Amino acid sequence: MNQEKPIVENEPRLIPLRDLQQKEIQDYLESSRAFYNQFNISIDNCTYDPEKNEFIIETEVPETNQAYKGFAHGGYISSLLDGAAGIIALIKAAETGKIAVTRKLNVELLIAVPVGSLIKIVAKADSSTQRGMHTMASMTQQVGDEERLLAWG
Repeated sequence: MNQEKPIVENEPRLIPLRDLQQKEIQDYLESSRAFYNQFNISIDNCTYDPEKNEFIIETEVPETNQAYKGFAHGGYISSLLDGAAGIIALIKAAETGKIAVTRKLNVELLIAVPVGSLIKIVAKADSSTQRGMHTMASMTQQVGDEERLLAWG
């Protein structure tokens, strides 16, 4: 029996990345197509939650980004976190007509991520100044009822 998900009045509306209208976002999507193709990420799996100010990627770790015996390469994980943090920074910067680039990247890899894992990356912009913005991204994996933190930066 197919049950429809009940409508919740205050449920946040996730906006597919491709539907954001800012010219800067559309230019980024066009110029970064290779980034998404390289990491086997579908733009359709990328969303923005304006209420929580979060950018979200949900994807599977492809075998092509394997490092050691079935585990994801740390550079792959770092690139995903940097890419997600960069997009949320770009979204926020576009609101003020500014640009955003990575100035500093610190990543903490907490758990080896198996190839084939379904992962979720959530990026937030948590503060900004006249000359900069601080963003943070985390990578998690659902394991049973637990959401396991794999990496952050």
